[in-house]
Amino acid sequence: MKEGRFEHLVKILTIGESAVGKSCLIQRFTKNEFSPHHTSTIAIDFKMKVIEINNVRLKMQIWDTAGQERFNTLTAGFFKGSDGIVLTYSVTDEKSFQCVNKWMDQVQKLAPVDVKVILIGNKADLDAERKVSREEGEAMALKYGIKFYETSAKSGENVQELFLDIGNQIFEKIEQNPPAWMTASKGPNMSSMMTKPKLSCCGGAPRET
Repeated sequence: MKEGRFEHLVKILTIGESAVGKSCLIQRFTKNEFSPHHTSTIAIDFKMKVIEINNVRLKMQIWDTAGQERFNTLTAGFFKGSDGIVLTYSVTDEKSFQCVNKWMDQVQKLAPVDVKVILIGNKADLDAERKVSREEGEAMALKYGIKFYETSAKSGENVQELFLDIGNQIFEKIEQNPPAWMTASKGPNMSSMMTKPKLSCCGGAPRET
């Protein structure tokens, strides 16, 4: 699939505590790779991938946010304008699961009201080290009325499925409330309008891959 042409550019955030595997999930989805020695993300980075839904191409701009407490205020600025949020905890880390409530509080306060959210229990391959059951994850998702997946960035379990799911949810939202330019007789070309974001607070713009 050629990456150049697309009909919609959508912004997806990955949020959650440090070391739950957010970067590894993105790497598995965008490059189908896994690195067991992935270093912690410093502030903000993003990756791109085009998917096709009902013969319409969506270009996903997937933001990888640092989970450390000292970066929380920086992360908050990126809720604005987000179309989807992947909220991740590790099934081997009970604290990261308990912090889901904190992150959902930020989503409800800072994100657009129609943002699509999916809850992810990552590192499902480490069953011997599990601290959070699947049932607990399902109950947490039910509490907030959002979808839930257990994933493994290492094995690839449910990684494609979760991003395609959130892509489908965003596409349905777009169909129900199309942007104004889509209803005009001659709308602009989104590909030609797209520019790289500039992050003066983070030492320059992140790399696009």
